Amino acid sequence: MVGPTFVNGDVAMMARWSSGIAAFGRTEGFRFGIAPYPIGPSEGGRYASDIGASIYMVASTTENPEAAWRWAAFLGGREAAAVFGELGPGVPIHPGVPIGFIPDTMLFPEVLFDLIDLPNSGNQYRLMSKNASEINRLVDAGFARIMTGEVPAETEMPEIARVVNAFLAQNPQ
Repeated sequence: MVGPTFVNGDVAMMARWSSGIAAFGRTEGFRFGIAPYPIGPSEGGRYASDIGASIYMVASTTENPEAAWRWAAFLGGREAAAVFGELGPGVPIHPGVPIGFIPDTMLFPEVLFDLIDLPNSGNQYRLMSKNASEINRLVDAGFARIMTGEVPAETEMPEIARVVNAFLAQNPQ
Protein backbone atom coordinates (compact mmCIF):
# COMPACT_ATOMS: atom_id res chain seq x y z
CA MET A 1 0.00 0.00 0.00
CA VAL A 2 1.32 3.42 -0.94
CA GLY A 3 -0.31 5.44 1.79
CA PRO A 4 -3.63 6.67 0.40
CA THR A 5 -3.77 9.59 2.84
CA PHE A 6 -0.48 10.87 1.42
CA VAL A 7 -1.35 10.25 -2.23
CA ASN A 8 -4.80 11.83 -1.74
CA GLY A 9 -3.21 14.93 -0.18
CA ASP A 10 -4.77 14.37 3.25
CA VAL A 11 -1.31 14.55 4.88
CA ALA A 12 1.65 16.57 3.68
CA MET A 13 4.46 14.23 4.77
CA MET A 14 4.98 10.61 5.65
CA ALA A 15 7.89 8.38 6.65
CA ARG A 16 8.56 5.63 4.15
CA TRP A 17 11.49 3.40 3.26
CA SER A 18 12.98 3.57 -0.22
CA SER A 19 10.90 0.50 -1.09
CA GLY A 20 7.88 2.80 -1.44
CA ILE A 21 9.41 4.99 -4.13
CA ALA A 22 8.41 2.81 -7.08
CA ALA A 23 4.87 2.41 -5.70
CA PHE A 24 4.36 6.18 -5.55
CA GLY A 25 5.39 6.34 -9.19
CA ARG A 26 2.51 4.03 -10.14
CA THR A 27 -0.02 6.60 -8.92
CA GLU A 28 -0.84 8.59 -12.03
CA GLY A 29 0.00 12.27 -11.84
CA PHE A 30 1.28 12.08 -8.25
CA ARG A 31 4.44 14.14 -7.83
CA PHE A 32 6.51 13.75 -4.68
CA GLY A 33 9.96 14.32 -3.27
CA ILE A 34 12.05 12.90 -0.45
CA ALA A 35 14.02 14.47 2.37
CA PRO A 36 16.05 13.26 5.36
CA TYR A 37 14.68 13.40 8.87
CA PRO A 38 15.47 16.73 10.55
CA ILE A 39 19.02 17.16 11.81
CA GLY A 40 19.64 17.08 15.56
CA PRO A 41 19.46 20.48 17.28
CA SER A 42 22.76 20.38 19.16
CA GLU A 43 25.96 21.87 17.82
CA GLY A 44 27.34 19.29 15.42
CA GLY A 45 23.89 17.66 15.20
CA ARG A 46 23.56 14.77 12.78
CA TYR A 47 20.82 13.13 10.78
CA ALA A 48 19.14 9.89 11.76
CA SER A 49 19.13 7.45 8.86
CA ASP A 50 16.11 5.24 8.43
CA ILE A 51 17.92 2.93 6.08
CA GLY A 52 17.61 -0.74 6.88
CA ALA A 53 19.94 -3.27 5.37
CA SER A 54 18.91 -6.67 4.11
CA ILE A 55 20.97 -9.30 5.82
CA TYR A 56 21.35 -12.70 4.22
CA MET A 57 22.17 -15.66 6.43
CA VAL A 58 22.52 -19.40 6.19
CA ALA A 59 20.80 -21.46 8.86
CA SER A 60 23.02 -23.95 10.64
CA THR A 61 20.38 -26.61 9.96
CA THR A 62 20.21 -26.13 6.18
CA GLU A 63 20.36 -29.34 4.16
CA ASN A 64 22.69 -27.84 1.56
CA PRO A 65 24.98 -25.27 3.22
CA GLU A 66 27.24 -24.85 0.18
CA ALA A 67 24.35 -23.92 -2.14
CA ALA A 68 22.79 -21.73 0.55
CA TRP A 69 26.08 -19.90 1.02
CA ARG A 70 26.46 -19.36 -2.74
CA TRP A 71 22.91 -17.91 -2.86
CA ALA A 72 23.55 -15.59 0.12
CA ALA A 73 26.86 -14.47 -1.40
CA PHE A 74 25.13 -13.73 -4.71
CA LEU A 75 22.40 -11.67 -3.00
CA GLY A 76 25.03 -9.51 -1.29
CA GLY A 77 27.12 -9.00 -4.44
CA ARG A 78 27.28 -6.43 -7.22
CA GLU A 79 25.44 -8.63 -9.74
CA ALA A 80 22.32 -8.87 -7.54
CA ALA A 81 22.69 -5.18 -6.63
CA ALA A 82 22.22 -4.35 -10.30
CA VAL A 83 18.97 -6.33 -10.31
CA PHE A 84 17.76 -4.63 -7.10
CA GLY A 85 18.77 -1.25 -8.54
CA GLU A 86 16.73 -1.82 -11.67
CA LEU A 87 13.66 -3.46 -10.19
CA GLY A 88 13.64 -2.33 -6.55
CA PRO A 89 12.12 -2.41 -4.12
CA GLY A 90 15.19 -1.41 -2.10
CA VAL A 91 18.22 0.67 -2.93
CA PRO A 92 21.43 -1.22 -3.78
CA ILE A 93 24.26 -0.77 -1.31
CA HIS A 94 27.08 -0.99 -3.83
CA PRO A 95 28.40 2.40 -5.03
CA GLY A 96 27.98 3.09 -8.73
CA VAL A 97 25.03 0.73 -9.24
CA PRO A 98 22.37 2.65 -11.16
CA ILE A 99 18.90 2.94 -9.63
CA GLY A 100 16.34 2.45 -12.39
CA PHE A 101 13.09 2.25 -10.44
CA ILE A 102 12.93 5.97 -9.63
CA PRO A 103 9.71 7.25 -11.23
CA ASP A 104 9.60 10.35 -13.42
CA THR A 105 7.16 11.93 -10.95
CA MET A 106 9.77 12.03 -8.17
CA LEU A 107 11.10 15.54 -7.65
CA PHE A 108 14.86 15.94 -7.09
CA PRO A 109 15.80 12.23 -7.31
CA GLU A 110 19.45 13.10 -6.63
CA VAL A 111 18.49 13.54 -2.96
CA LEU A 112 18.09 9.75 -2.75
CA PHE A 113 21.83 9.30 -3.30
CA ASP A 114 22.57 11.77 -0.50
CA LEU A 115 20.26 9.84 1.84
CA ILE A 116 21.94 6.55 0.96
CA ASP A 117 25.28 8.02 2.01
CA LEU A 118 24.14 9.39 5.40
CA PRO A 119 25.54 6.50 7.50
CA ASN A 120 28.89 6.84 5.72
CA SER A 121 28.96 10.51 6.71
CA GLY A 122 28.96 9.72 10.45
CA ASN A 123 25.20 9.94 10.92
CA GLN A 124 23.17 7.57 13.05
CA TYR A 125 21.87 4.29 11.70
CA ARG A 126 18.46 2.83 12.45
CA LEU A 127 18.29 0.16 15.12
CA MET A 128 18.58 -3.41 13.90
CA SER A 129 18.03 -5.94 16.65
CA LYS A 130 17.18 -9.59 17.23
CA ASN A 131 14.57 -8.25 19.69
CA ALA A 132 13.24 -5.55 17.34
CA SER A 133 9.57 -6.51 17.81
CA GLU A 134 9.83 -6.28 21.62
CA ILE A 135 11.74 -3.00 21.45
CA ASN A 136 9.18 -1.62 19.01
CA ARG A 137 6.41 -2.64 21.42
CA LEU A 138 8.10 -0.73 24.25
CA VAL A 139 8.61 2.36 22.09
CA ASP A 140 5.07 2.21 20.66
CA ALA A 141 3.58 2.02 24.16
CA GLY A 142 5.41 5.21 25.09
CA PHE A 143 4.38 6.96 21.90
CA ALA A 144 0.76 5.94 22.51
CA ARG A 145 0.84 7.72 25.88
CA ILE A 146 2.15 10.85 24.14
CA MET A 147 -0.37 10.68 21.28
CA THR A 148 -3.36 10.31 23.63
CA GLY A 149 -2.19 13.27 25.68
CA GLU A 150 -1.67 11.12 28.76
CA VAL A 151 1.86 12.50 29.21
CA PRO A 152 3.87 15.27 27.54
CA ALA A 153 6.54 14.28 25.03
CA GLU A 154 9.32 16.02 26.96
CA THR A 155 8.81 13.68 29.93
CA GLU A 156 7.85 10.51 28.06
CA MET A 157 10.73 10.48 25.55
CA PRO A 158 13.39 10.13 28.30
CA GLU A 159 11.20 7.44 29.88
CA ILE A 160 11.04 5.53 26.59
CA ALA A 161 14.83 5.70 26.39
CA ARG A 162 15.15 4.48 29.99
CA VAL A 163 12.80 1.52 29.40
CA VAL A 164 14.53 0.50 26.16
CA ASN A 165 17.99 0.84 27.71
CA ALA A 166 16.89 -1.32 30.65
CA PHE A 167 15.57 -3.93 28.22
CA LEU A 168 18.86 -3.88 26.30
CA ALA A 169 20.83 -4.25 29.53
CA GLN A 170 18.86 -7.41 30.31
CA ASN A 171 18.90 -8.65 26.68
CA PRO A 172 22.37 -8.03 25.21
CA GLN A 173 22.37 -7.82 21.46
